[in-house]
Amino acid sequence: MIDALHHGDCLRGVLHITDYQVAKRPDIKVLSNSKVFGGYLKTVKHWSDCNNSYMTFNIFLPEDDVNRQRCEPFPALYFLAGLTSTHENAPFKSGYAPYAKKHGIAIIFPDTSPRDIPDYPSNHEVFKIADSWRVGYGAGHYCDATQEPWKKNFNMYTYIT
Repeated sequence: MIDALHHGDCLRGVLHITDYQVAKRPDIKVLSNSKVFGGYLKTVKHWSDCNNSYMTFNIFLPEDDVNRQRCEPFPALYFLAGLTSTHENAPFKSGYAPYAKKHGIAIIFPDTSPRDIPDYPSNHEVFKIADSWRVGYGAGHYCDATQEPWKKNFNMYTYIT
């Protein structure tokens, strides 16, 4: 039909395009928005397909004017926290804000692992499984797990990249 219209073989045609359904994604939620050193620190929760769970991160935007926040993108720096950290540790301990504001850099502080995973052992049970605090929630390893029970949800390399 489209070729016939383009080549002038017909003047008009009826084309039925099937209804396209976009998969419904859970909403991205801004959990908090705090003014910091002339910019904003936002806490954001969203669905991560690669981790099959909700993930939370903080992001510092070095501009406090919303209209300017939505213009040109800022250069971004990912601050990858270490063992037992969450998305909250670095923003509150590192002193990043005046420098990020001065140089116009957005800083993203991802959580170090997925949390609140249905049917996943609690931290206490994970500690018994691994016999170590270095495995499980808040581990801070930015790699993709290859073994059960972690490989379904702990894909932090894929998540960060």
